[in-house]
Amino acid sequence: MTVQKMVPCFTFAGTAEDAMKFYTTVFDDTKIAAMELYTEAKPIGELGKVFFATLELNGNEIYFMDLPIDAGVPKQTWATSYMLYCDTEEQFDRYFDGIAPTGEVMMGPEAVEGFKKATWVTDKFGVTWQLVW
Repeated sequence: MTVQKMVPCFTFAGTAEDAMKFYTTVFDDTKIAAMELYTEAKPIGELGKVFFATLELNGNEIYFMDLPIDAGVPKQTWATSYMLYCDTEEQFDRYFDGIAPTGEVMMGPEAVEGFKKATWVTDKFGVTWQLVW
């Protein structure tokens, strides 16, 4: 088993739980593994929003958190993207069809270098994915 030595952390301004739930509907083998919400005992953020959570996506962990809008949470940007290797064309198409309609396609799908299909697409939460097959 390979140990994941670097874990991305997605920070949102109140939409972390929505993003996690969306990803569980788009990507195979994906689940919310843990979620702790802000409570009165943790008054830093908005009550009921994500204090800290873990999403397992295709065997990888991604951490999530919400910060208050007035904390100056920067918007996601395509300058950082997450490459996801697809096992089949059907999987690639399913992922693309799950993200693209409510997101923004920046490139593709098209053949690129050694990939039969590649796309660069930003989802409705502002996270940019590079899907390749």
